[in-house]
Amino acid sequence: MTVHVMIRYTVAPDKVAEQEAALRDFLAEVRAAGDGEAEYTSYKLDDTNFVHVGRFADDDAVKRFQALSGFKPFADGMRERASDGPHFTKPECIASSRWAE
Repeated sequence: MTVHVMIRYTVAPDKVAEQEAALRDFLAEVRAAGDGEAEYTSYKLDDTNFVHVGRFADDDAVKRFQALSGFKPFADGMRERASDGPHFTKPECIASSRWAE
């Protein structure tokens, strides 16, 4: 069963560039891993607010994503840079133009 996640947080203004670099580095690792069962996208909403949206084929795909060597350092660093959050939710996908649920 497909798993969706959404993470929202605010980064301290002096940590934004560091967060952006960490995001790029971690997602480069995700791409290199080549797991076609995970799609993860990060958005910057304004100067300091970010949201990440993930779509995983199933719970095992989530576990593989979290087992990547860069996941824990990235997640820990995000918590350190955040001035609010992170706030995790598992939204229910109703419909998508990209895939059938």
